[in-house]
Amino acid sequence: PTRSRARRFLVTAELALSLTLLVGSGLMLRSFMRLTEVNPGFESKNVLLMKLALPPLKYDTPQLISEFYRSLVERAQSISGVTSAAIANDAPLSHYNYNGGFRIEGRPPWTKGESPVTEYVTISPDYFKTLGIALLKGRLFTPYDLANSKRVVIINQTMALRFWPEADPLGQQLRIEWAGDEPLEIVGVVADVKRWGLDDAEHETLMSYVPHAQVAYPNMTLLVRTETHSLSFVAEVKEELRSIDAEQPAFGVTTMEQVIRDSVAARQFNMMILSLF
Repeated sequence: PTRSRARRFLVTAELALSLTLLVGSGLMLRSFMRLTEVNPGFESKNVLLMKLALPPLKYDTPQLISEFYRSLVERAQSISGVTSAAIANDAPLSHYNYNGGFRIEGRPPWTKGESPVTEYVTISPDYFKTLGIALLKGRLFTPYDLANSKRVVIINQTMALRFWPEADPLGQQLRIEWAGDEPLEIVGVVADVKRWGLDDAEHETLMSYVPHAQVAYPNMTLLVRTETHSLSFVAEVKEELRSIDAEQPAFGVTTMEQVIRDSVAARQFNMMILSLF
């Protein structure tokens, strides 16, 4: 009798554990499926990413850096089958962290400990077109937003709603600590995109975009939107790169779709392990 009761207890415990694992794996699967259906705020299909880091001894002025990337974008756009190309110091979901404090012209300084921080991206004019990020108000950057032009900035919807909930942010001016002493005029508002992952709390991400011609970073990512599978264009893009500078390497070649897959890889692995058990 004692052995029989022990067997019944073990069977009951095994059934309870199996049921717990089954329910847990089902809930995790449902959560993962919802995550994969989240709109990242941009169009990921057929977008090639390629990183570049210009050597400071060779490209030692903002003008040289800006001219190199302007030429690279133009040559990439000239490739048959490429619909648009752009550069950015930080692509969505790339987990780079560029941010800085800012203040709004005409408003009192922030109280101590409450100064907000904006994530910033320096980009070429066709960045939003290449990623399919929607313009909500104002204008995008143009080739005429140059180093000697009026300093401009585009902000995301979250930033606009937080600091101008009932007013128009266009024409307002920001001073951002990483952008020098000159104020930047807000000329556009774009839709939010996922910054760190598909399960980001979007309302916490304040984004500022500036023209690369005005904030010329040497380390950038080339983004190329293509009509067909983007990895098939790697050789042609690298050939255009060599035509500008035969000694300049590219690295970190991937696609925007792969970046999204990588962003959910840990969750997918955990779900598979739990389901296996």
